[in-house]
Amino acid sequence: MYDTNAQNQARTDVTRVAVGTIAPLSLTSSSAQTAVMPADTQSVRLVATVDCFVEIGSNPTAVASGASTSFFLPANSVEYLTAVAGQKVAGIRASSDGTLYVRPCN
Repeated sequence: MYDTNAQNQARTDVTRVAVGTIAPLSLTSSSAQTAVMPADTQSVRLVATVDCFVEIGSNPTAVASGASTSFFLPANSVEYLTAVAGQKVAGIRASSDGTLYVRPCN
């Protein structure tokens, strides 16, 4: 037998609630930024149509390079990263143009 309260608590801890609309960001050979994240943002949900690199900050620039400090996001993968209100998400393609979908969550 297992503790259902502990199991339910674990599920609650990973639940994300959207606090803004999805912001599609065009991924090209130049880094591009979203608008600032809205109030109550604690994380962002990222999904891209192509392999890309991502940066988060007040004025981020994503860099497409193997030696980059930018976060690599494989195509069609869902990733949650920490981001707070006032920050932006920047993205750049790894090789071909596509779209990065950014959803602010709390």
